[in-house]
Amino acid sequence: MPAPDLPDIRAAAAGRSWRRRLLLTGRRALVLLAGAALGLLGFVLLFLPGPGLPVLFCGLTVLATEFAWAERLLGRLRARVRRLATRRSPPDRPLPTRDRRVVGTAIGRRAT
Repeated sequence: MPAPDLPDIRAAAAGRSWRRRLLLTGRRALVLLAGAALGLLGFVLLFLPGPGLPVLFCGLTVLATEFAWAERLLGRLRARVRRLATRRSPPDRPLPTRDRRVVGTAIGRRAT
C-alpha cells in the first residue's frame, strides 16, 4: 500500500513564518508611529496649555510595549516621580517680615 501524500511541513512553516514576520513588523511600525505621535504631542503640550506630562508618559508607555530602550527610560522616570512624590516638604517657616523702621523712614521721609 503506497503512503498517502502528506503536505510538506517545512513549506507550510515557511509560509507562516514570513506572514508572522510581516505582521510583527507591521505591529511594531504602528506602535512606533502611535508612540511617537503621542510623545510629540506631549512635548508640544509642555509649552502650550494642556496635559503635557501625562500625554508624554502615555506615548512612552506605548513605545515601551515594543522597545526595550523605552521600557528602561519609563522605569527611570517612574522611579524619579516616586522619589519626588515621597520627598518630604521643607518645614513651614514664617514669611520674612520687613523691618518697620526702614519702611517707615522710606515712606515718612520729608523733602526738606
